[in-house]
Amino acid sequence: MTIRSGFLAATVVALALATAHLSAHDFWLGASNWTPDPGTPFGISAGVGEHFPKREDFKTPANWFDDWRIIGPSAVVPVPKVFERRELAMVADVTLPATGAFLAVMRVAPRIIEMKADEFNDYLREEGLTDALAERRAAGESDRPAKERYSRYAKLAIRNGEGSAAHLTRAVGVKAELVLFDPPYSPRQITEVYQSIGRAVTTADTQSAVLYDRVRRAADRLLAPGGIALSFGWSSAGFGKRYGYTTVEIMLVAHGGAHNDTICVAQRKR
Repeated sequence: MTIRSGFLAATVVALALATAHLSAHDFWLGASNWTPDPGTPFGISAGVGEHFPKREDFKTPANWFDDWRIIGPSAVVPVPKVFERRELAMVADVTLPATGAFLAVMRVAPRIIEMKADEFNDYLREEGLTDALAERRAAGESDRPAKERYSRYAKLAIRNGEGSAAHLTRAVGVKAELVLFDPPYSPRQITEVYQSIGRAVTTADTQSAVLYDRVRRAADRLLAPGGIALSFGWSSAGFGKRYGYTTVEIMLVAHGGAHNDTICVAQRKR
């Protein structure tokens, strides 16, 4: 465990890397037929590109996806686990068993790539991340390469006739690699937040320990093993050993005067 002042800048960069690589090369699913008849095969394609819907070459190593399914109105639809390359995309031929609304879900397995120092600096500059770039210079790291760990996620909705579509907006169990826990830090802050949206506050609402536990349990269900939980508040407990977390970093942010420090904790889920 380390305590250092670069926590927030590193957090900004980590968050940016988690999303910006995807914005530079967006990932999406497509269909060869958006209203396929039941029992008629059609292709669902996965690919990347910088200018939707134009695609670029999609390099896929072995075991390139770890979640691929189609959810129907009443059950999960069997899908082939083998994709074949067709032009610039990877395609699987699927068949829908009936009419209705269907949701295809795919997650590309996490990967780690290394960016050269100049490429990473240019990326920070192009994305307007000037604070992170300045922090990198101040730390003497402008000439060092950077590593990025990322995954890609996509969903595709298809309707080929009448039927319920309620399942299209339900959670599908895709795990996050990073969660943020930044609640109101005290009963007074909870009261202020509730009042700011015109909601009445009860004694039960201001029991911060109960609130924190409920939110942590929900966030833990969303976070994948090996993922990072960032906690902010007046305690260094974070998610703690109870949920199987080990502390990686702690940083104190002083606000001056008699104000309490903000305690920032980074923890990894086992």
